[in-house]
Amino acid sequence: MKMTNQRGFSLIELLVVIVLIGIIGTISTQVFILGFRSQGKSEILKEVKQNGDYAMSVVESFVRNASDIPRSSCNTNSNSFSIIAADGFTTTFVCSNAVIASQSSGFPIPTPTITSPLTGSKVEVSSCTFRVVCPTPPLAPKYVFINFRISQAGSGLPVDQTASLDYQSTVSLRKYY
Repeated sequence: MKMTNQRGFSLIELLVVIVLIGIIGTISTQVFILGFRSQGKSEILKEVKQNGDYAMSVVESFVRNASDIPRSSCNTNSNSFSIIAADGFTTTFVCSNAVIASQSSGFPIPTPTITSPLTGSKVEVSSCTFRVVCPTPPLAPKYVFINFRISQAGSGLPVDQTASLDYQSTVSLRKYY
């Protein structure tokens, strides 16, 4: 009986190892790609949320601390409304050109209008409406319904790389007469 010394691997063993390495490589690559995509989506959503939260908080704060809202703004849906601040100056909130902005006037004299965007260039605002409700008789304070949709700026992006959020709030003046 003659014994031969076998060294190395058979062709089948090599093919099995190559297939297993290929499967493991494909799975790990997909996991990394999914991780990068979800991180990108999280960053986009964070940017949209920060802009929406900031715009809503500024409008709410100004309305709560306003001394009055002109009657001309009452009981209509609009893309803008004005408030009269405690110092007597007027601030107008406007939704136009895919942004929410505040326009302040009344100081210094002559009265320039200063426009400050409340949302950044990386987001777009749509479906933006304000409704000022003035109770008659004035037994309760005036209040404002705020409604807008904010989404990532730009078009042509894949659906999994876009984000948008809807914002709604009702804010009343602290003072009423």
